Amino acid sequence: MFFHVEPECKPYSAFRVKHVTLTLLKVTLGCVSFGLHASTNEVDAYEERLAQLEAENAQISKRLLRLEQLVDGLNTHTGNKVEMLDLVQLVKLYSLPSHAQSNVQDWRIGANNPAINWQSDGIDWQDSASEYSAVRKAEVIVTIDGKPIEVLKKRLQPHAWSLTLNGARAGVSSVVIDANINSPYLEGESLLRQFDKAGVDYTLLQCDELNAATFADRVYRYQAKALKTGWMRYEYSCGSGGCSQRIELLYQKPKDGDFAELSSVACPKSK
Repeated sequence: MFFHVEPECKPYSAFRVKHVTLTLLKVTLGCVSFGLHASTNEVDAYEERLAQLEAENAQISKRLLRLEQLVDGLNTHTGNKVEMLDLVQLVKLYSLPSHAQSNVQDWRIGANNPAINWQSDGIDWQDSASEYSAVRKAEVIVTIDGKPIEVLKKRLQPHAWSLTLNGARAGVSSVVIDANINSPYLEGESLLRQFDKAGVDYTLLQCDELNAATFADRVYRYQAKALKTGWMRYEYSCGSGGCSQRIELLYQKPKDGDFAELSSVACPKSK
């Protein structure tokens, strides 16, 4: 606060005025100019009102938090629920239709699907050292038997899988669907069991030599109604924390040597 003492008011120096009470300043109004004047009672009333406002603000903050919790609950239990996509339906979405004339997929496939949350704005172009010159990335909440994998954060919430389209300017040549999690609610070979239920035919072509019950790295050929024959590399790994899964869809038959680390020896018998 700024105070000014008129020259004729000799009893008070500038230093003295700075330390005089507000009540005294009001009495010596003729000698002192200041930006704000108030009595002690007025200051007390102001401080009391400020305390009331702070208390009201705290109550408003609590109500807003409660309102956010209610909205979250409504989004979970009403029509505003999170969009999800069945695993087999996701595989079919990114498989080539039977009438396709080429062996690449259109970059626009799935662009307007409400269950797919795209991170890429269009197509991301890679440097020349990358295996693919272009990628497009997204997240999608995948369901198996109608249920998503749930993770515990502030609340239980469905876990989003990653979806990556790889290719070149001409189109998509590979699609990777990755659970990106080790979960006790995710089982090895769950995709194959879903294929069986959905009537998708598949044949095992290559596998890892270990062929352990808790780990697999395999190449399959698969086919379903209204779809062209496709190929996929299916990997899963299970441990004490649960299982992880990675699925790579391919639109062309793998060439000899494409998966040199895999073998056709000691593969489990295909159905």
